[in-house]
Amino acid sequence: MSSTSRLTNSTERLTSIRYRSEAIKLYAKKRAGGCCEGCGEEAKFKTKVGSYLEVHHLTRLADGGPDMPENVIALCANCHRRAHYSVDSKEFNAKLHEKIKEKEHAFN
Repeated sequence: MSSTSRLTNSTERLTSIRYRSEAIKLYAKKRAGGCCEGCGEEAKFKTKVGSYLEVHHLTRLADGGPDMPENVIALCANCHRRAHYSVDSKEFNAKLHEKIKEKEHAFN
């Protein structure tokens, strides 16, 4: 056996972890009132703690987005996947931003 290392292409990666506020997550779900804030449909099912909705950051925490009410939206699983993976995700996210901006403005 050779004394040289088998790892010839090793890399180092620095990872930053951002913690999400549980209070902001709960706020977004309560604001949604059991309906997806993207499509407006009622959540497809209930969990032990309420309607199943996923909280999406409109501007990713990794991109410097704040963990604040005006930067989160409660979405059904389909809308959440659309926000991340669809060919129209950029336009869809812009619409989501406007919806939450209006909702938060009306609330305050």
